[in-house]
Amino acid sequence: MKNNKIIYLMLGASIIIGCIVLIFLGNNIQTMASMMPSTSPVNKLQKPLWKVGDWWIIEESQQIVQAAVDNPPWSGPYKWKMEVTGIQRVDGKDCFIVVSTSEDFPDIKDILYYSTENLSIVRKESITPSYHDISDGWDVQSTPSLYMVPSFPAKAVEIPISIESFDVPGASADKAVVDYSKVMQGKADAKGYKVDISHKGGYDGYEVWHQNAPWWLYYNKTIVKARLIDCSWWHG
Repeated sequence: MKNNKIIYLMLGASIIIGCIVLIFLGNNIQTMASMMPSTSPVNKLQKPLWKVGDWWIIEESQQIVQAAVDNPPWSGPYKWKMEVTGIQRVDGKDCFIVVSTSEDFPDIKDILYYSTENLSIVRKESITPSYHDISDGWDVQSTPSLYMVPSFPAKAVEIPISIESFDVPGASADKAVVDYSKVMQGKADAKGYKVDISHKGGYDGYEVWHQNAPWWLYYNKTIVKARLIDCSWWHG
């Protein structure tokens, strides 16, 4: 009987010591976690909710990489108006039909087919007076293009919107003024969502999105820079 009491006392002591150790370790883990540097929150950016009739205008400049100089010149800026004109089944997928027309060269236009599910591009048709070319989504995503969008939902980092940094080479002072009041909503510290697109096409690049716009606000893909300057959502 005496031996049983000793065993019970030893077990009780072991349990108490174990609890003390767990509490000590827990406190230290919390302390260490609080000392770790914080990182920018990574969000899942949801796709914009397009509907037939939505439109937006973008301004784009391209670097002339064929020029054999240290700092190749830029051409542009050029304006493109994109409009959602319908929904069509393409390669087994329901797609938004988006017609993009050059405001500088009206005879040039592209027809894009974006999946209604995640807005991944399925097909592109390029139409000029001299040819009609059709390419699949991979061709569009593998080169710097103003039609490039992430597959939604996309991994994004929340950042302050800095309109001043949305530069497009060649834009004159009057063209540089873009009314983002619908996006900013009177807030000087409005937030946007930066999406890394460096893995597409072999060039470093990113896009900046906002929930109050149907398209990216800014696109920077090393040799192509573009920004949104107007859209139907801001005239509702």
